[in-house]
Amino acid sequence: MKILNTKMLLDIHKQRGVVLFFALIALVAMSLAAVALIRAVDTNSMISGNISFKQSTLTSADQGVETAIVWAKGNPSLLNADSDKDGYYATSLLAARALVDASGMSDGMDTQGNKIFFVVQRMCTKVGAPAPENCLYGPRDDSSSPCALDANGVPNPNCIQNPGPAYRITSKVIGPKNTVSYIQAFVY
Repeated sequence: MKILNTKMLLDIHKQRGVVLFFALIALVAMSLAAVALIRAVDTNSMISGNISFKQSTLTSADQGVETAIVWAKGNPSLLNADSDKDGYYATSLLAARALVDASGMSDGMDTQGNKIFFVVQRMCTKVGAPAPENCLYGPRDDSSSPCALDANGVPNPNCIQNPGPAYRITSKVIGPKNTVSYIQAFVY
């Protein structure tokens, strides 16, 4: 049996508070790490949500372009003059054009709650019937191109023989959290 002297007893009493001090420091460090991890996860969730909103507005902008194409195909008699209320302009000269609500949709809204606008501009310099000297036209095929004739020399129905003038469609979508997307497309 060992006998403890007073010096050993004093050393044991001095060391009892040191462990508590280091344990508290470790607890504070782990708490700070947990708070940092929660903030990082929250930030990543917000970024993922914003990317999702942006993707949704891009999809809706495609719907705006498609709506404008359907309008233009359904109204050939209106394509030689400006129609402000429909968001159609027979010339491309003025840079700033008013965007209109996407017609054909309930109040210009889609099912995700995005507000869709579009404007259609004919790529011509003059109002009236389109002419090659004042309009931009789509690609033309001549009868000697491989696309225009099939292997038997018969014209291919998928080739564009006499394209019409080009149209520039600009679609703008305003989505949740003020997400805004623009898409432009040229059609002919």
